[in-house]
Amino acid sequence: MVIVADTGALISLALVDHLELLQILYGAVYIPEEVWREITVYIEPMHIPHVYDLQECIRPVTGPNPFAGIMHGGEAEAACLYRELNADYLIIDDWEARLIAEANGITCIGAIAVLLEAKNRTLIGPLRPLFTILLAHNRYYKKNLLNSLLVRFGEKPLEE
Repeated sequence: MVIVADTGALISLALVDHLELLQILYGAVYIPEEVWREITVYIEPMHIPHVYDLQECIRPVTGPNPFAGIMHGGEAEAACLYRELNADYLIIDDWEARLIAEANGITCIGAIAVLLEAKNRTLIGPLRPLFTILLAHNRYYKKNLLNSLLVRFGEKPLEE
């Protein structure tokens, strides 16, 4: 399986120390150069050194980018690279960019879906501590969605 990842989802997975799930669950992981630039700007001040393992995943976008101008830089390159590689999934969290990608025939999942798949396969423990970290770092997940997932997995909901 081949996946292309966007910045936001990678940041979320890095924050909860689960970037490795992408390769474990999906195999080949690629990121465009612009996503790498965005990651290093955001992650470096947070001192998350394992994000540098992603350097081996960088691939340039080679053709014209039909998503330039309708998505932000990393999202546009990730969508374009998805098409160039004929990838199976685009891992993307930004809702507006995801809607554009899906409207253009791109199959998308987000960081939360990656964590849920890992939980279903018993590759990770409780979700609650991970969700707490994501919210503490102002990731853009709705608490009511996270709570419904916690209840589904028999975990205590987050405090309101």
